[in-house]
Amino acid sequence: MRKNLNKIPEQVMATIAAIPGNEVIVATVLKVTQADLLRGRYRNLSLGFENNALVFEPSFVPNPTIGRYAKANTAGKTIVRKDLPKVYKTIYMGERPIFGDWSKGSFSLNQTRHIYQKQFKHPRHLAVAIELLDTTDEGGEKLFTITVSVDEVLDKTAPDFEESLLFNLNVLQEATYSADVFSASVFAANATVADYLKTLNVAWEIFPPGERDKDLERILGKYSKVTEELKRQIQERYDLLFSIKPTPEIILGASGVRKYFGARFAPDLAVFENLDYGNALYVMYENWTELSKLSRTEVLSRPEKDYTRIEHKRGWENRLKQVVASKLGTDETPPDPIPVAA
Repeated sequence: MRKNLNKIPEQVMATIAAIPGNEVIVATVLKVTQADLLRGRYRNLSLGFENNALVFEPSFVPNPTIGRYAKANTAGKTIVRKDLPKVYKTIYMGERPIFGDWSKGSFSLNQTRHIYQKQFKHPRHLAVAIELLDTTDEGGEKLFTITVSVDEVLDKTAPDFEESLLFNLNVLQEATYSADVFSASVFAANATVADYLKTLNVAWEIFPPGERDKDLERILGKYSKVTEELKRQIQERYDLLFSIKPTPEIILGASGVRKYFGARFAPDLAVFENLDYGNALYVMYENWTELSKLSRTEVLSRPEKDYTRIEHKRGWENRLKQVVASKLGTDETPPDPIPVAA
């Protein structure tokens, strides 16, 4: 297959038509030789060869540098809708120093422009799962048979099925140069499709704040690998969130390899982000009791009116404070629920 697919291949559609039931999954089966591993052929999958055995991560999010779909998977994508009429839009341009001097304070700069409408496609944060099926010896070297699949069950009856299918095919295509479709039950093993779907749910944990050091220890305990950079980021985010009044509750979320951290300021106001990847945080306006019942992919496909997305650009801290204060009724400036990407 080509590196990227512009449309769904006919053979894939034929396979889908022959699959009984409505649930399918994008996956491929690879034969990986010892020589392939030593040459680094499967570097996109982070496969290694140590102590005469295959070494791999069972689940991971593809590196956004390997292709445009991998990038869109972690950072999202902005589409300029030139097919729609232009609109007047007030755009937040960031913070500016008063009289050019930051020591005198800053102010929010907003400009009104006549622009094309933009549609932001939220990142899907799809992970790729690897399973070792068989190990054999051929000509004195190891041969490994593995499955590589995208961790999302697709419903053939869903209105966005073909769009999601093409996206998932390309995510796997960029990682493996190979992609196909299978019945989801093949990968569910002894579990039902419903059981598989439960693994995609974001498990939210909300707890009241205590002492700062103990809170940070509890948050960092959710991560398998704690680097100095991760520790610094969480400390800074923690201090920022608790500088906003009223005092929030800490929220932690997990879905497979993804970890979420943030704060809840009200039943319908939460701020969270994933520090492993992505360059933005989300202010979410939906009720968290209902939100926690949705799968991760359903959360990310919520309408844009349910989000304010704030990129980590200069002045993002003040933008966050402005949005939260507005929602809590402590600021007269209403937030723009549909963010305009720069």
